[in-house]
Amino acid sequence: LFDIETTGLSAKYNTIYLIGCAYHKGSEITLLQYLAETPAEESEVLEAFLELCKDFQGLLSFNGIRFDERFILDRCQKLQIPTDALPDQHFDIYKACRGMKSILNLPSYRQKAIESFLGIHREDKYSGGQLIEVYRDYLVTHESFLYDLLILHNEDDLKGMPSILPILNYADQI
Repeated sequence: LFDIETTGLSAKYNTIYLIGCAYHKGSEITLLQYLAETPAEESEVLEAFLELCKDFQGLLSFNGIRFDERFILDRCQKLQIPTDALPDQHFDIYKACRGMKSILNLPSYRQKAIESFLGIHREDKYSGGQLIEVYRDYLVTHESFLYDLLILHNEDDLKGMPSILPILNYADQI
């Protein structure tokens, strides 16, 4: 599974500064996070992620089909990075939850809202949008507490994805 953090919503004008991934092999779960320590390292982050993708047949994300994957593809095109390693299969939890609006009737279908509905607690208190300024400050100061905020948000998103999968059981009620 994967999640990206960006400096804005437009791949034309903004960059990816963090890609987090988690995968299960055997009895171990591995969590990896690729952070661009400078804006110039975005291509290294993308290449590391794509190299990891070579070992997998599919992706799991939250709103990744509409946002994360599209953003990655657009940035790779701009940076002339081949994307052949990106798996064809992609399951998007957000897309599945949106199909259950009639029974869930949640005020929001953001990941944090679904986690709250399911009683899942997370440490991170920031939104991706709020962290853009944190990342900009981090680029200037390299303060460890700013790094920790960036990593925690992405890590909580990654850890939250498998935790919210039980919401898909509500589809049986439709």
